[in-house]
Amino acid sequence: FKAHLRSFGYFARGLNAATFFPGDGSSFIDDTAANDIFIDDANANQLNTGLFSYFGSVDYDYDTKYGFGATLRRDASSRFAGSNRWGTFYSLSARWNISNEDFMADSVINNLKLRASYGTNGNQDIVGLGVFSAPDLTEDLFTTAPGYANQNSIALAQLGNRDLLWETIAQANVGIDFGVWQNRLRGSFDVYERTTTDLFQSTPLSAVTGVTAQNANVGELKNTGLDLVINYDLVQAKTQGALNIAVGVVANYNKIELVDLPGDETEII
Repeated sequence: FKAHLRSFGYFARGLNAATFFPGDGSSFIDDTAANDIFIDDANANQLNTGLFSYFGSVDYDYDTKYGFGATLRRDASSRFAGSNRWGTFYSLSARWNISNEDFMADSVINNLKLRASYGTNGNQDIVGLGVFSAPDLTEDLFTTAPGYANQNSIALAQLGNRDLLWETIAQANVGIDFGVWQNRLRGSFDVYERTTTDLFQSTPLSAVTGVTAQNANVGELKNTGLDLVINYDLVQAKTQGALNIAVGVVANYNKIELVDLPGDETEII
């Protein structure tokens, strides 16, 4: 995936609408040292971004009872310096269709599956503003600004962080799917723990650097929770197109814990 943005804009100010007429030149208002509102504005952007990925997956099923899956992927993002551009992420999963075992043959439970998984994935969305956001946070950037004696000067606008790298999310999940009485009562229950490391955050810098903040990978966040879904058919359709009435319950619980925060204190007060 590659994206390129080129833009240029020019905004002219200083024409008095009350006296303007094309070609006569009488309506232009000169800028003065005491009032700079009539200075023309020009702007330009040249932005490039890209993501290169390749991945593979394998899935194996034995006798419709036991299953295993695995994925592996490598991603490179233009938002990071060359030394941190690549990230490797993976997942492993296993399933057991208990309802397909011989000892479940005469049970009212027609569907019972136990599953578990663990995996990682990466996040390159540093500031969350779209595809062209944060394309150059690893670079030192400069801008023109008034300097000593109000003379035109070049000033530091951004202190680059070449140590920026992928934010990594690791999640473990254990769940069960069930169906009773020919799936008249059915649902699923999941328990999970998700840990995010190398969080993207704006960290304060000493003003002697010329800037007061810098984006960096700092901190760790943990989410633990559960999801429950239950559905029951009050009226179960016997033929296609017949009336079916069902009720359902959805329940969620999620606990968020900031495990690590950079600084002398690890507790948020």
